[in-house]
Amino acid sequence: MELDIPLKTSDEVDGIRKSCRIAARILQAVAAHVEKGISTLELDRIAAALMRQYDALPGVTAGFPGSTCISVNEVAAHGVPSRQKLQEGDIITIDVAVLWGGWFGDSAASFGVGVLSVEKQRLIETAKKALAAAVQAARRGSRMGDVGAAVLTVAEEQQCVVLPEFVGHGIGRKLHEEPVVPHTGKRGQGLPIVAGMVFTLEPALGLGGVKVQKESDGWSLRSLDRSPVAQFEHTVAVFASHTEVLTLP
Repeated sequence: MELDIPLKTSDEVDGIRKSCRIAARILQAVAAHVEKGISTLELDRIAAALMRQYDALPGVTAGFPGSTCISVNEVAAHGVPSRQKLQEGDIITIDVAVLWGGWFGDSAASFGVGVLSVEKQRLIETAKKALAAAVQAARRGSRMGDVGAAVLTVAEEQQCVVLPEFVGHGIGRKLHEEPVVPHTGKRGQGLPIVAGMVFTLEPALGLGGVKVQKESDGWSLRSLDRSPVAQFEHTVAVFASHTEVLTLP
């Protein structure tokens, strides 16, 4: 079955780039407020206010009870903002998606609250390096398996696991488009990467098992063994000569 992958023109990439930069700036601004004692709901309100300033709309899935996904410790993704207050040693992942000018932008990063344990600090650093390796591998002429293999190599070197349920995705007029971007794989296998593709890279790494479960709020996905998770995300555009990270502030 042939996939319907919408390849983007330079003008279309420019629209996505502008949206991505707004998402990145909001993420950076919200991250500056991460500290012990603040609630994830307060952080979400800060993000919502910034979106209004930029004339952007939240890019979250319809029905999600918040403007951003904010996940703490063992919540791997889609964390619902709440009155939960951050504590010393927590890992918090903030995922900001916006719709601006008819285009979506998507970015995420994990941060430590105060002083982290050695293991949690290693997890965050490894997750950041895994994203960098994914960006480096996502080149015209490569395959999606090259991206997944690059992420796995970084993770395994630091005794971390990659949660295979969380994948990247094409992005543009819709938040989720083709192609699907796995963060596990083998070199030389998978879908060819071609110029015009725009997609997210968002490997989620953990310190325990790879299974997750949906919580009673209907959105939050928590690691089954309650081990912490960290995740970093960029949106990238593939050109004939290079790959550009669009989510830079």
